[in-house]
Amino acid sequence: MAIPRDLQSLEKTDQLRELDGLEKPAFIHNDHRWVLPILAWAQATRILPRPCLLVTFDHHTDFAKPLLAESEEGRKLAQQYNASPGVSTAIRVCTDHLDKLDGDWIAGGMELGIIGDAVVLGAEIGHRCDERQGAAYMDMQGRRHSFWPLPLPLDALSHQAALADHYHKPEGLWEALDWKPSTGFIQSKKRLALDFDLDAFAFDTPLGPCFPWPEKIFAHQFETGSLAHSLKGMTGREFVGELVRQSSIITIAREPAYCGGEADCDEIFHLVNRYVFNDAMKAE
Repeated sequence: MAIPRDLQSLEKTDQLRELDGLEKPAFIHNDHRWVLPILAWAQATRILPRPCLLVTFDHHTDFAKPLLAESEEGRKLAQQYNASPGVSTAIRVCTDHLDKLDGDWIAGGMELGIIGDAVVLGAEIGHRCDERQGAAYMDMQGRRHSFWPLPLPLDALSHQAALADHYHKPEGLWEALDWKPSTGFIQSKKRLALDFDLDAFAFDTPLGPCFPWPEKIFAHQFETGSLAHSLKGMTGREFVGELVRQSSIITIAREPAYCGGEADCDEIFHLVNRYVFNDAMKAE
């Protein structure tokens, strides 16, 4: 399938491309905030519910208070989008009213009614919240949102961790995911947006350059079984595979500046494709 007409401007501004092989819409692009017009298109075409549950992998939380809420024009655009959602308005918001370093797009998406609640796996840098209670964000329309930053799946599935132990679960998280350790994901009609920032799989060292995880770390994170009794050896690959099956759309932000450069970004993509998607993804 060709890039949808409403998104074709992003082919030039954000190197948007389609990904084949996943039996559902999937796209790869550069800067993370530009996922919002992609999700807006998916909601306009009823691929994705509005608002949606976002599950994303990222090295940063991207959950700062959005610039959108700090100017009169931004607030008017948010009101306009909520009254009459449109991809062109979402593109305008990303162009002029969100952080160019992509630090506020999740809360910005909540303001537009694109994102309901959000789960971020692997976030270590950025605007954190109370990991036990989740973060309550009240948007300008008066809607309440939850935000849960979690470690990578292997750690989140470990003994006494957020996805393994009833006494350590963040408030509302299991219900949002339809998750129980004893059964895994509960089949439901919920459809989520599954998103990846490739910098979740890169080292950002104080010594200077970023660089990709060695393949041994991918193997450890996605092929090692959980030691939590309730999870019966579930691996990170199995967990993410369930997220893939429950998702309606998959998006990948390359973010080469935070991965070590274009070549390193390509290396991370190929390793994510191998360890998460079993080499199913084919870039157009």
